[in-house]
Amino acid sequence: MKTHRIALFDMDGTLADYDGRMRRDLKRLQGLNETEYALHDNKAPKYFGARLDLIKAQTGWWLNLPKLKIGFDLMRAAQELGFHVQILTMGPHDTPSAWSEKVQWCHKNIGRSVKITVTEDKSLVYGSILVDDSPKFISAWLTHHADGLGVLPAQPANDGFQHPRAIRYDGSNLEAVRKRMKSVLD
Repeated sequence: MKTHRIALFDMDGTLADYDGRMRRDLKRLQGLNETEYALHDNKAPKYFGARLDLIKAQTGWWLNLPKLKIGFDLMRAAQELGFHVQILTMGPHDTPSAWSEKVQWCHKNIGRSVKITVTEDKSLVYGSILVDDSPKFISAWLTHHADGLGVLPAQPANDGFQHPRAIRYDGSNLEAVRKRMKSVLD
């Protein structure tokens, strides 16, 4: 394996439908006339964050997240171009069981041959490409990887994000994304 051919893939919001499952589970805890908040709203009240934590702490929650087609489209494209795919996912500080469930999810949905890194700082991990739905993580990673490419699967939280070394994939521009990925190899 040549080190310049590593494509790092985030799990939540990229390969696994974290947002969809979380919104579904939040609905079950929501009061009739209660205000709805965006999942990544930093101004939401404390009780909203506590609900998110309660949901994520359930045994099996991470393991049973549905697959997200948009992320698997990108993974297939990277593999077809010759990239060695590795999973790079954040481990929640307050839910250690999530770390093992994320690894189990990858084994179940991707296979056991994939290398998995569960970390608290994605920017420190080497790769040529980072595929991640979070502008925050893409920006930090690109700061440390001057020749890297960030690819963002379309999610509401990254709508409008722009960076000269990043491209957003919305399901309709796979050829443009493939071209940018290939340029990393050239």
